[in-house]
Amino acid sequence: MIWRNNVVAGSNAVVGNELVRLLDCRDLFVDVTVDEADYDDIHPGSAAEVRLLGSALVIRGTVVSVLGSHSAAEEVVLAALLPERTGKHAHLRIALEPNRMQTDFANFCRVGRTVQVRIARPGNGLPVVSWVKSLWFSIS
Repeated sequence: MIWRNNVVAGSNAVVGNELVRLLDCRDLFVDVTVDEADYDDIHPGSAAEVRLLGSALVIRGTVVSVLGSHSAAEEVVLAALLPERTGKHAHLRIALEPNRMQTDFANFCRVGRTVQVRIARPGNGLPVVSWVKSLWFSIS
């Protein structure tokens, strides 16, 4: 799906300039920031549940990366803007299991929508804890 078309009628194409940005709905993921005090409790491979704000649908996911608050992460391939990182926050990326939003092309696979995330933590006896607000993202 074409996410952004940078071509204007009558303009010249220049080598190295982006002409079109594509949205690949097969690779939906969620970007989350959590208090860095929770950094040691969350690991790549941790189970997560994601719910689109205002919806009852819960999608399973898996934490694929955990970065500290001062890590440099260049994100030129995102179809939505990252939430501003302030203070001492860990930055998580959660890959989503296949779901029906991957075929919701009329709504751009709901990229950029706010979600809530629950992440399983070891040793607390609960399958999932704390909802965290975040955004849908997709690699373009």
